[in-house]
Amino acid sequence: MKTAALKYKIVHPFGHTELEGLDFFKYLVNSKYKLAIGKYEGDLAMINFEKDIPVHIGDIPEGKYPIAINSNVYGDLKINDQLIVQNLRITAVDAGTGYYEDPIRIKGNFLPNQEYVIKSGDFEVYFGFPKNGELVFPCPFTLLKGDNNVKIGYAKYGGNFFEVDSKVIKVNGLSIDSFYPTKGAPGDIVKLKVRGAKTNYYRIGIGGIEVSPISVKLGEMEFMVPTVNKKERQK
Repeated sequence: MKTAALKYKIVHPFGHTELEGLDFFKYLVNSKYKLAIGKYEGDLAMINFEKDIPVHIGDIPEGKYPIAINSNVYGDLKINDQLIVQNLRITAVDAGTGYYEDPIRIKGNFLPNQEYVIKSGDFEVYFGFPKNGELVFPCPFTLLKGDNNVKIGYAKYGGNFFEVDSKVIKVNGLSIDSFYPTKGAPGDIVKLKVRGAKTNYYRIGIGGIEVSPISVKLGEMEFMVPTVNKKERQK
């Protein structure tokens, strides 16, 4: 047991870590055992013959806990490391400019080995690991212009979403500041000064006709004037 150690020593409730340095198939495969996290029970999940043993944490309160494997063959196998359980706490939500595709940053006590989830209604706005202690993702089109209630949590054992907090993210969406020229013939190029557009995802409505941008750069979009009939031009 001197070689046994926890790969990650800080986890969230319903989170996970890994037990390194213990040959499961040499010592435990034919025994009955339980994982004790203090007075609580955890789970050693052996799948696909991994070198490290996945350890799943249940609904355990915050605190620092000794770890032991209670075996009917070896008795109590105590691990030198202790496990720290921390609740996820969101400290700040920075929507930046609030325009589509610009970064949104969420700060909190995120763990590098934990996958986090952000939902708007039934849509996943973000799913992944933190970067430099933050969740960073582009403002998605699934968020509507205005105030959006989002749920923040993480993927617990089995892949289910465990909601921890909810926040309001204000979205400005897309803004057209100006365009030039204001008159043109079919085939002419019009330049838009825009905020919230970095890809060709958008479509432009001209007199009832929908056209695609021919160029999108940072803060600028170009499209070609389509052929429209007189009735459509009057609209």
